[in-house]
Amino acid sequence: MAKYPVLNAFVDKNTAAYYESGSVYETKDEERASDLQDMEFIGEEMKPQRKGRATDEHRKTAAPGDVAKSDNHS
Repeated sequence: MAKYPVLNAFVDKNTAAYYESGSVYETKDEERASDLQDMEFIGEEMKPQRKGRATDEHRKTAAPGDVAKSDNHS
């Protein structure tokens, strides 16, 4: 089921459900979603976030010259 961010509050004419701005609208009906987008009630489809490997922007990297510290004091 596709998910869309609600940009402007509305009452769905098909279900009578109220959607607040900032909430998420879910539907399988692509035509209905397109109509709501045309009327600027909902935004573009939210793509599911991938689980697993971190993206480059989330990876921690050592600064140049940093040395890994060890608990071994020889």
